[in-house]
Amino acid sequence: GTNYNFNLDGMVRGRILTWDNPDFFIIIKDDIFNEIKKSINPLVFKAYEVSDKNNTKSTSAILKSLNSTDTNIFASSKDNSQIFTYYEVYKKNLDESSLILFVVSFLGCVFSCATGSILYFKQLTDATENKGYYNILFKLGITKKEVYLSIVKQNLFIFAIPLFIALFDSIIILNFLTNFISNLIGSSFIIPIFISLISFIFIYFVYYILTVNTYNTIISN
Repeated sequence: GTNYNFNLDGMVRGRILTWDNPDFFIIIKDDIFNEIKKSINPLVFKAYEVSDKNNTKSTSAILKSLNSTDTNIFASSKDNSQIFTYYEVYKKNLDESSLILFVVSFLGCVFSCATGSILYFKQLTDATENKGYYNILFKLGITKKEVYLSIVKQNLFIFAIPLFIALFDSIIILNFLTNFISNLIGSSFIIPIFISLISFIFIYFVYYILTVNTYNTIISN
């Protein structure tokens, strides 16, 4: 075949076709294209821009039905043409991303509960072992309120360290995933991610309150 040398005048970032199709295009002059297509059978892509592309379900359905009829308006024969609509690809990517987000959130809740349970039983074990120590403090005149505040601070420190580490790692990872998924489907996942983080903090808070109250009950009896 003939080799062609091109001078690149500029580059524009953006996507015309879906991710299933080529994502790099070179725009050349018509005379060069006409010469190239003499030796290579060209593959023709037609792109149509519509308004409110995220809500074009009916338009997508009509175009798909036209493409499946015997009178194919998109190509000379029915077998050599395909049509991809933004809504179809958008909906597919949204469903897949939602499933991934659900699985990740579910696993996150499971690990959060597991971590909270480990800390809970660890602190209760310490409370049982240190019960004699607190009895001595009570005999020395330390009030139950002062002991309770000490328990609150002690458990707050123990629960805060893994919480802050987990939040820091989660924010970094989720920020990357959010930007990546948002670029794929054109939607923001800030709100779902925010809800997930709030849920994570809430689970830890419940375990913290439960641990403090149970710890205080053990040493007070």
